[in-house]
Formats: sequence, structure tokens, C-alpha cells
Amino acid sequence: MVLPLTCFSQSKKTVYCELVGIEKLASKKCSVYIDFGQNPYKDNRIVDEDGKSKTFNSMVDAMNFMATVGWEFRNAYSTVIGGHNVYHWLLSKEIESGEDIRKGLKTENDLKK
Repeated sequence: MVLPLTCFSQSKKTVYCELVGIEKLASKKCSVYIDFGQNPYKDNRIVDEDGKSKTFNSMVDAMNFMATVGWEFRNAYSTVIGGHNVYHWLLSKEIESGEDIRKGLKTENDLKK
């Protein structure tokens, strides 16, 4: 007996985010915010498993973290605001559903929900 199989595949779509890193005073460490296109910077610092704001050694450190949850580097530029270096890195990721955009990430805003 042969049973017909029907496979349903969801099409993937590309989504983007921006990492914004602000160098701390007298340090090379960065506070990194993530912008998914809504409320940039407001409570969008990345937090660790304990809910504490995550500080990265550099933007490359932040990118390595983002790569572990599927994000890929696309473009970067930097500015200086108030004497602080501010780094802007554009990343992309292929997802199948809207929930996948935040998979593996928590922000301060997520903790408030």
C-alpha cells in the first residue's frame, strides 16, 4: 500500500536588526542595544539568563554572540556622539515565523512583559 505524503514547507523570509554599541567611558567595553524596528534603544539592551544587562568586550564580541542565535553581519558604520564612539551594525537572519526573530535573545523590554 502506498500512502501519499503531502509536505508543507514554510517559506523563509529575511529580517533585519541593528546593533547599536556605545563605548563606555574609560573602557573599550560596549553597552549594546538591539533595534528590531520598534522603539529603538528604549529598554532594548541585551540581557543574560539572569536578567542582567549584558556588556560586551567589543562589537565583535556582540556579533559573535548574535551569530550563535543565527544572525549574520551585513554592514557597519560608526559615529561620535557626545565624545562617545557609537557603532551601528546591520544584521540579517532567515526566519520561518515572526516569533523566530527574537529566538535566543532577551532584552530589558522582554523582562517587563
